[in-house]
Amino acid sequence: MNEENPDWLNGQRGVAPEIRWSFSTEAPLVSLDLANESGDLLAADTSGGLYRLDSRGQFVSLTRGHRNIRKIAFCDTGSAAVILTGDSVVSWLDENLEVQWSIELHEVCLDVAIDPYGQHLAVSLADGNNIIYSRFKKQVSNFETMRPLSFLDFLITEPALVGCAEYGFLCRHDFSGNAEWNEKLWTNVGDMSVSGDGTSILLASFTYGIQLFDTAGNNRASYMADGTANLVAGSLIPQQIAAATLERKLYWLDSDGELQWMAEAPEEISRLICDPLGDGFYCGLSSGKVYRLAWNG
Repeated sequence: MNEENPDWLNGQRGVAPEIRWSFSTEAPLVSLDLANESGDLLAADTSGGLYRLDSRGQFVSLTRGHRNIRKIAFCDTGSAAVILTGDSVVSWLDENLEVQWSIELHEVCLDVAIDPYGQHLAVSLADGNNIIYSRFKKQVSNFETMRPLSFLDFLITEPALVGCAEYGFLCRHDFSGNAEWNEKLWTNVGDMSVSGDGTSILLASFTYGIQLFDTAGNNRASYMADGTANLVAGSLIPQQIAAATLERKLYWLDSDGELQWMAEAPEEISRLICDPLGDGFYCGLSSGKVYRLAWNG
């Protein structure tokens, strides 16, 4: 059953989405990720709680005790997840959120990613090294980039990894660590979202808005100049874009960057995840409130 929309969702422009469901974590939200194939959502809070919900917003599992969670990554099938805790501990979790193994790395970890099928994970380190492991904790490759990568994302259609630094660098590597291309950037980056085939790479570039890059790393467009864009989420099939600013503005754009809806959130926005087909998105607020918002179906 749909919930009644709070006033802020009615927005300043466009037709407001409907709340399909919502829930709240027990402590402030740390990270959020979606299993695009199963539709399950994984959330983490500052108390060490991990919450798995199904596509209807019903709890599947809940675990506690993971101290200092910084980032989570959930594979598309929902069969595995990766969490980053403390400065440098990476753990592989099964579908019940039970830890299968952990490894403490030699440097501060900046980001973690898991491939769509739950077979590999990637971790970027503050010294510029990046490591890909198999699900069995075997190192597959190790490669260095000219800048430390703060954002990582695996592709679905090819065995490749896209990475981006907070400033000055965007790249793509294969599973052997070979660079397929790299591009210099002239803006800071607050967030990255990559389509399943890598044809759309979206960067939240603060005062420069949302920057769109193609599968070869070429800059194709710039969207949404009103506000300081720090979060972005695109659909797996490049159709829709959700974006947020430091000023708490929420935007819903089509694939050409045309504004369809805009609203101001009641508090800081921590995380955005777009529905795979672009029907809506998930919005996580800093307090721990998470909304499933949609326009269709």
